[in-house]
Amino acid sequence: LRCKNFPETVTIGEMLKFFSGYDPIPESIRLHYSSDGKPTGNAVIGFPTKDISESALKALNNQMCRNNKVEIFL
Repeated sequence: LRCKNFPETVTIGEMLKFFSGYDPIPESIRLHYSSDGKPTGNAVIGFPTKDISESALKALNNQMCRNNKVEIFL
C-alpha cells in the first residue's frame, strides 16, 4: 500500500503499530524523503496477501496517526 500524510517524524515502529491488526511486513516499509533528505510523511508498506492489504486499506484509510489523517492507496 502507498501511504501519505504520516507525521514527518513517523518511525517504522509507529507504522507497524498503526497497521498491527493486518500483519504488516516490517522489511517492506519504505519511508520517503525529499531530494534534500527531509522526510515527507509518505511511505510504502507491504502485507502477506492482497486481501489483507485491501482490508487494511478499508479499515485504516483516513485514520489518525498522532494529529495527521493518513491517506492510503493501493
